[in-house]
Amino acid sequence: MANTVIQVDSPYVTRKVYSNMTGMSVRVIDTFIARGEIPIMPKRSKNATVLINMVALFKQADEQDH
Repeated sequence: MANTVIQVDSPYVTRKVYSNMTGMSVRVIDTFIARGEIPIMPKRSKNATVLINMVALFKQADEQDH
């Protein structure tokens, strides 16, 4: 069984940072978040900043069929 090693600069990033990383617009990112396709850190209040959970995202990608 092989181990996967992934280096993540930050466990959470804002939608804007994720947009810069991926080239996707914030609007598209919001759609993916609403569908549950991009995991986010649970928000403690309605007005809290949306933070994308990079660790969960990489884990999700690693678990996909190769």
